[in-house]
Parts: sequence; C-alpha cells; structure tokens
Amino acid sequence: MENSVLIWTESSQLMELTEKVVSNHNIQLKEADCATDLIAIPCFFIIIDASLIDKEAMDLLHEMAKVMTENEQRILIIGDLRLPKRLWKFVKQFDKLPSETELEKLIIKDRELNPVYQRKIMNEKYDYKTFDHTKKRIFRVWYIYNELKKKNGYINAYDFSTIFNVSIKTIHRDIATLKDFGCEIEHDTKGMQGSGFYITETYK
Repeated sequence: MENSVLIWTESSQLMELTEKVVSNHNIQLKEADCATDLIAIPCFFIIIDASLIDKEAMDLLHEMAKVMTENEQRILIIGDLRLPKRLWKFVKQFDKLPSETELEKLIIKDRELNPVYQRKIMNEKYDYKTFDHTKKRIFRVWYIYNELKKKNGYINAYDFSTIFNVSIKTIHRDIATLKDFGCEIEHDTKGMQGSGFYITETYK
C-alpha cells in the first residue's frame, strides 16, 4: 500500500504521464477497471479521470471519505467536476492534465506522509521491530516528542499507531507520559490537520 499508485482513466496522456512519474521513483502502478476497484485495490494515492465518475463512483467516494484518514490516502481527480465540500479534505483536483513536476510533487509528498511508508522508513533507519517491549516504549516517547518539537509539529494518534503498529490507546499513554514529565500538550479535535496533539511551548 505504501508504494502503490492506483489510476482509473481512459486517457493515454494521463496514463503515460503517471507511468513516467512512478517509474522514476520505483513506485508500483495499478490500474482500476471500475469504481469498486478504488476500494478493492490497496494504494496510497489514487488518480481518477473525472469523465469516468458517475453517480455510483461519486457515492463510493462519499463512503471512502467516511473511513479515510488524511495522511493514509489521497485522491487526485483530473478534469472538470463539481465536488462536495466534504470531499475536499481528501481530494485534490486539476481541471487539466498536470505537468510532470506537479504530479511528481503530489505523489512523493503524499507517500512521505503515509504512516505505513513512515513505518517502513523508521524500521529501516532504527530497526525498531527488533527492540524489546521497554526499548520500544522509550523509543516511541522519544520519537513522538521530537515530532511535537518540530515547528508546526502535530501528532495524529491514528497515524502514529499505524507507524508503530500499536493501538491508539498506546499512543495516548505515550503522550500522557510526556505530560507527566512536564510537556504542555493540547488536543485539538477540529484542527486544520484533523484531530491531533500539539505542544504549546514557545519556540525562540
């Protein structure tokens, strides 16, 4: 999922452009044959030709929006199509074919934000999966703290539960541990980046 792009199109130009972009980054490209493939085929990024979206496909997008999280999956629609406001959080739209650079930036950015991809990178960098229980907990708290300390750092519990392959409650306990050590952390349920935690200390 963390390294797959799904495309649903009849446009040879869009297909050729996408193939070029993903091949440059060793990303797997999968083709959808119908609307139901949008939920049946795992991927982190979906590209849809607006001309293929009928009522059934639009209803499916609404259902997907109910269960999607912001960093888990992104949808790019190419073409003129009026989208309901509730889909704006997950859907980006281009009225015409994007440039290679534009498409590349979108795909790479969303892959880097994807929590499954982040878990893969973290395991490669730190070998986290080999840690014992105590070391894993220490590492999680340290990792979360460093993310919170970044400028505009914002921690989504669902994303981090996916990154570390633990429950959301475990992430909440890790954040509670940081609070016990004096970190001033607030929970925003309706932030611009969705529900998440942020640190309120002043940066100089």
